Formats: sequence, C-alpha cells, structure tokens
Amino acid sequence: MKFIPAKLAGRCADGFERGQGVKVHALINATVQDHTFAYGDALCKAEPGRRSVGWSAMEGYGVTCPKCLKKMPTHWMDSFGNIATNEWLQTSDKSTSDYRAEYNIPCKEIGGKVIPMVEPS
Repeated sequence: MKFIPAKLAGRCADGFERGQGVKVHALINATVQDHTFAYGDALCKAEPGRRSVGWSAMEGYGVTCPKCLKKMPTHWMDSFGNIATNEWLQTSDKSTSDYRAEYNIPCKEIGGKVIPMVEPS
C-alpha cells in the first residue's frame, strides 16, 4: 500500500485552477501521469466532484487532510518483521529506494506497540 499526496484540482475552466482544494490528501495505490494528474482513492474517501478535473499530484508535499493523517501508517514493516518509522523512510539519507521498496507493510503505533494495518502476505 503506497501513498501519493494529491489535492482536488477543481474545474480548471479558466486555466487558473482557482477552484482547487486546499487540503493535501493521501491517495492509496495511486498512479501519476505526466507529473501532474493522479489517479487513486483518498484515504478519507474524498472524491472529485461531477465537474472536477480530478486529482492533482503534489509530489514533495506533506499530507494535510486530518482524516487522511489519522488513517496513514506511522511505521512500515518489511517481510522479516523489521520496522522503520514513516518519517525515517521519507527523510533519512540512509533510506534508499531499496529500503523504501522493501518496507511495504503499513503499521500503526497503538499503545506503544507497532501493529500491522494489514495482514503480511
């Protein structure tokens, strides 16, 4: 389960995107096309409106939607049970793409214990 930060793009009727959203949401298993358009489902279940262009990818931005933040993992686990914090995977110089690819089981810290959000496969 991977996340891409994105916000609702609005109508884009005049090219200025004045109707776009202000919250940055977390899209689940999303794909990005041309570094701009994102396709996926928001963790908070927000959806583009009937006349909306869809999702606008916000790579390099942090998620600001309170509902998405509540549902996002705080830690990630690899297939051996090793755990890394979400912050370490995103900001550490030691966190290479190999690490980020290997730590693919989302986890939450609840009561001081780190528990997988999904069953490891």
